[in-house]
Amino acid sequence: MKYEEKYTVNSFDVDENNHIRPTCLINYLQETADHQMRDRKPSYYDFFNEGKAFVVIRMSVEIYRQIHSYDEIKVRTWIVNAKGATFPRYYEVIRDGKVIVSAYAEWAVANRNTGKLCKADEINMDNYDMDQPLNLSIPKRFRFPKETEFFHVGSHRVFYDDCDMNEHMNNANYYNMLWKHIPGIRNKEVTSINIRFNHEAFLGKDVEILMCKDDNELSNDGMAEEYFGFKTDIDDRRNVECIMGVRSIKRNYTYMLRCSDGSLYTGWTNDIDKRLDSHNKGKGAKYTRNKGPVELVYLESFDDKESAMSREAKIKKFSKLKKEELIDSRVNILKNKY
Repeated sequence: MKYEEKYTVNSFDVDENNHIRPTCLINYLQETADHQMRDRKPSYYDFFNEGKAFVVIRMSVEIYRQIHSYDEIKVRTWIVNAKGATFPRYYEVIRDGKVIVSAYAEWAVANRNTGKLCKADEINMDNYDMDQPLNLSIPKRFRFPKETEFFHVGSHRVFYDDCDMNEHMNNANYYNMLWKHIPGIRNKEVTSINIRFNHEAFLGKDVEILMCKDDNELSNDGMAEEYFGFKTDIDDRRNVECIMGVRSIKRNYTYMLRCSDGSLYTGWTNDIDKRLDSHNKGKGAKYTRNKGPVELVYLESFDDKESAMSREAKIKKFSKLKKEELIDSRVNILKNKY
């Protein structure tokens, strides 16, 4: 059995490419786990009031398709049998019936007063949904070779809004903190994240961020074109280590043109500027050849051409009134840079 929650992705959760930010993705995963604990009992707050705290040890995330604002998604989570003092958990994100994100996390439960880790037989999770493990392509564990050369890329002071109930930086906040340092990130999308947490970052501490270019010997992410390694230190003590896989964004668009006679034409392309130029030179679709000049009035972005073509076919069946409503709707990205 897998626990499931449904969400509509918030417009504030995405970057300028309309791709979900890493921290926001992790928030949806962990929020779903928190809901499972709340509904199945004991809840996170039950543990907290008993003087116990869940602490993430490591997390591995594979992103097969990007998530966009207003996407309707389902997030599933479940546990498997704990071993020693390690409590594994898996996650899936589903959109349109397809798994677009898979993830694995290892958690520990610490005594908040002594810092001692609780063993599996000391924590009752019998009511939580359990299922089979997932097989991810990226490894659950990694270690940077000693000869890996890192260089300093920035610092981050831990402020009050970074922290959770345990008075240290919330683990989800690390992802954006590292991601934004990837060179050329405005034109790239994340395909995988592999992170290990070593020591906590407490309120007021300065986190020093170092980065390296990885050669994929550690990541094994077949979707990525580049790999960046990170490590962070606090007072010369290792805080986290992370590898992120990224690739260049390959955009596919569904678009609408307003022709000189006021009619609307719908099409798809992977190069909107070139396609628009072709239409205005009379080299585009047969429909627009004698109806120029044309004006681009609607644009919607997709990760693959199949989705763009499917959207094109759907819009072509709309009435002109419904197309005009779509042009004025919030899904039209023309006001943003593409």
